[in-house]
Amino acid sequence: MSFPVITLRPIYGTILSTSYLVKKWLLMVKYHQFQSKRPEEYSSFKDSVPIKSNSRVKKSRRQDTINRQLSDIKFEIKNLRKTFERIENLLLSKTANNLEIGETEEDLFQNLPVSSVEELENFNIKLEDKQVLNRLVAFLYVLGGEDAHKTIYVMLKKVMTNEVAQLFSTQGRKQKRAFLELKNLYGAITTATRKRHQNANLDAIKKSVGLYLASAKARSAQKQPNNM
Repeated sequence: MSFPVITLRPIYGTILSTSYLVKKWLLMVKYHQFQSKRPEEYSSFKDSVPIKSNSRVKKSRRQDTINRQLSDIKFEIKNLRKTFERIENLLLSKTANNLEIGETEEDLFQNLPVSSVEELENFNIKLEDKQVLNRLVAFLYVLGGEDAHKTIYVMLKKVMTNEVAQLFSTQGRKQKRAFLELKNLYGAITTATRKRHQNANLDAIKKSVGLYLASAKARSAQKQPNNM
């Protein structure tokens, strides 16, 4: 089994570049603060009016320079975040490999999201195979999410369309199907969520699943073109 190779040299270069820009910007801010006091200190000079005028011009130029430097720093930080996200995805892929994703096996999840209740129920039956179940857990795990709630939303979006989701509720109330009865699929979502967010509890996971299902109809309506 092969693991992804992570090259850190470009990362170091980006970090050093960003650090240099931050230091430069801080020095410019300090310089600007020092210079901004000068008109008050020397306002008693006879040529104070021209000095104030020149000071305003210089202050404006310094502010423009600071704004440009700040924009550069924001751009570098944005690129740095993207780099870290790529590293995280590589590390998560490595973890997924450890969870028994076979690189040469047929991709079982290429047909996701499912677009019918029948497909979803058949998919749940396939998960009775422990190996397939473990592969799904790993597959869902690497999808990401900043917190447990967002992670669950990303997982459910990947598993089924809104048209299917709106036919379910957690307990099967209001003449809907019970999503909790899809025990294999629900168990995979729960396991993947708790692997990624260890503090996630079962009640919070259940609540997030219910909210996603309850809002599926509204999401589906938003995607429909307006009839004019």
